Amino acid sequence: MSPLADAGEWNKSKCSESVLLNLAKDGLLQEKDIISWRAPESDVRPSERTGETLLFQHFAERDLALPASDFF
Repeated sequence: MSPLADAGEWNKSKCSESVLLNLAKDGLLQEKDIISWRAPESDVRPSERTGETLLFQHFAERDLALPASDFF
Protein backbone atom coordinates (compact mmCIF):
# COMPACT_ATOMS: atom_id res chain seq x y z
CA MET A 1 0.00 0.00 0.00
CA SER A 2 1.27 3.46 -0.88
CA PRO A 3 2.37 5.68 2.04
CA LEU A 4 -0.10 8.34 0.83
CA ALA A 5 -2.92 5.81 0.97
CA ASP A 6 -3.14 6.44 4.72
CA ALA A 7 -5.92 9.03 5.18
CA GLY A 8 -3.78 10.78 7.79
CA GLU A 9 -1.18 11.90 5.23
CA TRP A 10 -1.85 14.93 3.01
CA ASN A 11 0.30 17.20 0.92
CA LYS A 12 0.02 20.88 1.83
CA SER A 13 -2.54 22.68 -0.34
CA LYS A 14 -1.33 24.68 -3.32
CA CYS A 15 -4.61 26.59 -3.55
CA SER A 16 -3.93 30.27 -2.99
CA GLU A 17 -6.10 33.36 -2.73
CA SER A 18 -5.33 34.13 -6.39
CA VAL A 19 -6.61 30.67 -7.44
CA LEU A 20 -9.86 31.31 -5.53
CA LEU A 21 -10.18 34.78 -7.05
CA ASN A 22 -9.88 33.20 -10.51
CA LEU A 23 -12.57 30.64 -9.64
CA ALA A 24 -14.83 33.50 -8.58
CA LYS A 25 -14.01 35.44 -11.76
CA ASP A 26 -14.93 32.36 -13.82
CA GLY A 27 -18.25 32.05 -11.95
CA LEU A 28 -17.30 28.77 -10.26
CA LEU A 29 -17.21 30.25 -6.76
CA GLN A 30 -19.19 33.08 -5.25
CA GLU A 31 -17.36 36.28 -4.40
CA LYS A 32 -15.44 36.37 -1.12
CA ASP A 33 -17.60 39.15 0.35
CA ILE A 34 -20.71 36.99 -0.22
CA ILE A 35 -19.61 33.64 1.24
CA SER A 36 -16.42 34.55 3.16
CA TRP A 37 -14.14 31.90 1.66
CA ARG A 38 -10.50 31.62 2.66
CA ALA A 39 -7.44 30.10 1.05
CA PRO A 40 -6.03 27.09 2.92
CA GLU A 41 -2.44 28.29 2.53
CA SER A 42 -1.60 27.86 6.22
CA ASP A 43 -3.39 24.50 6.60
CA VAL A 44 -1.11 21.47 6.54
CA ARG A 45 -4.08 19.17 5.90
CA PRO A 46 -7.71 19.86 4.92
CA SER A 47 -9.59 21.17 7.93
CA GLU A 48 -12.58 23.40 8.34
CA ARG A 49 -13.25 25.84 11.14
CA THR A 50 -16.58 26.11 12.92
CA GLY A 51 -19.25 27.21 10.45
CA GLU A 52 -17.12 26.40 7.38
CA THR A 53 -17.54 23.79 4.66
CA LEU A 54 -14.48 22.33 2.99
CA LEU A 55 -14.53 22.25 -0.84
CA PHE A 56 -11.70 20.94 -2.97
CA GLN A 57 -10.57 23.18 -5.85
CA HIS A 58 -10.99 20.40 -8.41
CA PHE A 59 -14.60 19.88 -7.34
CA ALA A 60 -15.39 23.56 -7.94
CA GLU A 61 -13.62 23.40 -11.32
CA ARG A 62 -16.03 20.59 -12.26
CA ASP A 63 -19.09 22.65 -11.28
CA LEU A 64 -19.85 21.28 -7.81
CA ALA A 65 -21.38 24.26 -6.05
CA LEU A 66 -22.26 24.73 -2.42
CA PRO A 67 -24.62 24.41 -0.80
CA ALA A 68 -25.19 21.07 -2.48
CA SER A 69 -28.53 19.29 -2.35
CA ASP A 70 -29.64 17.38 0.76
CA PHE A 71 -28.72 14.22 -1.14
CA PHE A 72 -25.04 14.97 -0.52
